Amino acid sequence: LSQMADKLGRKFPVLEHYVANKSQIRKQLSLDLKLREGKVKTVLTATAYGARASQNPAHAIPAEIGEESAKELYMHPIYAEIKEEISSAVTFILGNHKLNHRELVNDHGRQLIYLIKGVKPKVEDIPRHTKISHLLQGVEAEALQAAVKTCASKVILLQHDGFSTSEPVDPQMLNRVVY
Repeated sequence: LSQMADKLGRKFPVLEHYVANKSQIRKQLSLDLKLREGKVKTVLTATAYGARASQNPAHAIPAEIGEESAKELYMHPIYAEIKEEISSAVTFILGNHKLNHRELVNDHGRQLIYLIKGVKPKVEDIPRHTKISHLLQGVEAEALQAAVKTCASKVILLQHDGFSTSEPVDPQMLNRVVY
């Protein structure tokens, strides 16, 4: 989200701080909430993709970490600050993303296909979490494609959110290629 907003000309300092310090922030939340870091990463990712601060045990965050931990998470000042800035960034990105012939097309060139009772709604009638998810998936697909293309001879396994290589790759070089 931070890089998407930056490309559109706006900075979100809380998100930039999170991106630069995600390991430490996840660790702090993990310690404070007594959750595994993997769970913290999952709920932060879900938040970026539009998960609501819900108490409903069937919703993304309580389903992942439990109702009590979800309540604690929502009240945690670090999470609250990140969530608020995510919301602002999503509003900014969706308000400034250029439509292509009145269609929402992500950076990977894919048009959002969304139907309500078999009818295609106007873009403004599609839920915002659906729209931002579509845009994020396009950015992730482009980033993964650029990274894999750059080190194709070393890639041994593609995964849903990354890849494994036969030897280490320079992360700074990947950052330059992707961003």
